[in-house]
Amino acid sequence: MRFIWQGGDWEKLFDEQIKLIREDISHAKSQGKMIIYLSCPISNRGGGYSGTNVEIAEYTKLRLQKEWGSGFWILNPASYQMESKGGTGLMYHHARTLWKDKGEAKLDKLKEESPAKDGDYRRMWTKILVEDNKQDEWKNCGFNFDGFYFLGPSDVISFFVKRKGTTLTSAITDYFSRKLTSDPDFKNSYAVQGIIWSDHSDNTHYLNPDEDPKKYWKKIRYNFLGFYSLKASVNFSLGGHDEWNIWVSLNQKRVAIFEKREANGNLIPAFFDGRQVTPSDFVTKTAPGYEL
Repeated sequence: MRFIWQGGDWEKLFDEQIKLIREDISHAKSQGKMIIYLSCPISNRGGGYSGTNVEIAEYTKLRLQKEWGSGFWILNPASYQMESKGGTGLMYHHARTLWKDKGEAKLDKLKEESPAKDGDYRRMWTKILVEDNKQDEWKNCGFNFDGFYFLGPSDVISFFVKRKGTTLTSAITDYFSRKLTSDPDFKNSYAVQGIIWSDHSDNTHYLNPDEDPKKYWKKIRYNFLGFYSLKASVNFSLGGHDEWNIWVSLNQKRVAIFEKREANGNLIPAFFDGRQVTPSDFVTKTAPGYEL
């Protein structure tokens, strides 16, 4: 699998992040925990909002930790990406480590002139998921992880619908309304200029009906509802597809290495939408995401 990423300063920053994530994995392993990778949508692409995706990922991680218990450690990638405040903070920490007092200003300049791209994250997560400390033919078969969990639609529904008797429609629209009044970043992302909410307002000066701000407002609310009710899972995530194919590639490599009767027992387990995937899925790729 091949991806395009930026070299130079971004590569240095991401290499520091890789070291940190490996330390977190090593620390969890030293406590005797099983390591599970949570594959989840993070970016805005497809109609979602990155802040909401980060919330869903963290909610799912905590729910799994509660359901599965203390024997597991869930690696949530959203915690290490700049779509989250925690991930951004880590990058500023790395910048200060690399460039001392000038680090924060240097990172701000990088974000403005050549922001981190999808391929930068794909390189990072591929190295994390694939590379291990094994030797010879077993090297780089993903032995740092005990399983994958691919976020599905039921996980998203669980995030929105927390009270019995609540419909998905009302849960998502209520969430949208709350975030619009309580979260400045969310409000800035979904603000529509030019709306006058008076019943007697006149929007006829918009020559094209599609430019009517009230109609545009209804459209973005409709798209938000459509995404989080129908598409908010790894099924519609480019990065999620790449991570599925990485998982499949690791299993295919293990099948090629181990003897026939040992291969099945050495496949990496995976769950989608709360259930273990079917036997054929373990070695079946899906449509590529950011992969070239």
